[in-house]
Amino acid sequence: MNRNFIFVSLLATLSTVNTIPHQLYNRTNTFGPCSKAPPETVLLNVVLSPDPVIAGKNDTFTIDAKFNVEVTTSTKVYTECPVLPGTEMTAKVPVPVPATLPKTNYNFKVSIVNLSNNDVIGCSCVCW
Repeated sequence: MNRNFIFVSLLATLSTVNTIPHQLYNRTNTFGPCSKAPPETVLLNVVLSPDPVIAGKNDTFTIDAKFNVEVTTSTKVYTECPVLPGTEMTAKVPVPVPATLPKTNYNFKVSIVNLSNNDVIGCSCVCW
């Protein structure tokens, strides 16, 4: 009886330890502020669909933001420009996911940059 209990305890421990890496690789992504962005940079609200991403499939990044400055026509965004300050903007951007993803962590960074002067208007990232 005692040997059976030890065997079951050991089996349960090994099963738990083996599932931990899979939980880390398949977790959903939470976007936060970009580390090197200027303080006035707007934090973008980014939602992935599907989340977590699937290798070899298309993913859709839905980006919501309310900017403090005008987003001019020299900014590449998948929405109608210009976007006036204080206006809420939503863009859905299709992104092809590579067929092979690393088994370890990977980063996502979404930036909205004014191409005429390289100012970062909005930024958000998943950085592990």
